[in-house]
Amino acid sequence: MLRASLCLIAASAAAIHLPCAPRASRCTMAAKRKRPPPPRPPPKGFGTHRAHGGSRLLHADYDALCAWLAASPSASLDRVAIGEFGGMRGVMAVRDIAAGEEIVSIPAHLAVDLGAQSVDPLAAARRLLAARATDGGAHAAYWRLLPQEGSADLCTPDFMSDEQLRAVQWPPLVAQTRERAQRLRAAPSGGEGGGFSERELRWAVWIVLSRVLTVLGPDGQGHKLLIPFLDMFNHKASSKHYLTGRTDGLLRVVAGEKVRSGEQVYIVYGDAQTSNVEFLSHYGFIDPAAGRADRAVVRANPEAVHELRLTTLEDDLAYLDANPNAPYKERLAIELRVALKKAAMKEGLL
Repeated sequence: MLRASLCLIAASAAAIHLPCAPRASRCTMAAKRKRPPPPRPPPKGFGTHRAHGGSRLLHADYDALCAWLAASPSASLDRVAIGEFGGMRGVMAVRDIAAGEEIVSIPAHLAVDLGAQSVDPLAAARRLLAARATDGGAHAAYWRLLPQEGSADLCTPDFMSDEQLRAVQWPPLVAQTRERAQRLRAAPSGGEGGGFSERELRWAVWIVLSRVLTVLGPDGQGHKLLIPFLDMFNHKASSKHYLTGRTDGLLRVVAGEKVRSGEQVYIVYGDAQTSNVEFLSHYGFIDPAAGRADRAVVRANPEAVHELRLTTLEDDLAYLDANPNAPYKERLAIELRVALKKAAMKEGLL
């Protein structure tokens, strides 16, 4: 489960992939208004595919993050800025960037290391909460920009009501979500909580699943890192940009093709096998480009397809069309089952 949400940044410059990250919904955040800066769009999302039209976001929290990172001589942020694209926050090029050129570079020592690679997000979640509580403000500019507990940005199945969860019509995801919820409920009293509450642990697990990158260290192990600024890049399946670096050096995003000034800069979460089940589970969005991976998921779980027959594809599409203002998590649940029904039909399973 966690392995699917991580990427391995190797020492070479070979193309790699971010988690399925994100980092990743279109949910909205409430803006602070007092001689207002622009409202802050959500911290991650699939975003839009507009080539131009981005505008630079001016906000004290963004300025503080960039100033903190830029204080390190080896950081490089001058080619990009945090921008707004049709209600979504993302990374915007502020000048033309050539293929092969570095887009952004973050010193690895500014990342938050949550330990060696593991399939268990709860262990990393405990380390995250402990790091936030004890770092003495060293990463304060970064912590302020993370969606907090109770934020509307927390749109994954872990934060859905039971009714919304059942609406996905996909038993493997329902079972996985309920199993994780049961473990989180038991963690504080069962010795796995590290002194943190169920609510805190659920939030931290979401941060781990949606934002952590696994990066190769000099010890040969994959270290789970939270990397400031890099987790603001949104996802686009066709993006050619890639990440490279090590825990003892620089963590970089490199242009795989030319980027024009004003464009949003995307990266890829996951890989060609990353399905919409994973995108929803880890980030809270649906990617229309993940159809091939969705077909692999339904092929691998033919016994689960029967749940998709509870409603018809036509009825689901009609509901989404007639209810554009339905609760966002409800729409996400229906969008997932729509994607899986289309995949199952192409596989001859529906």
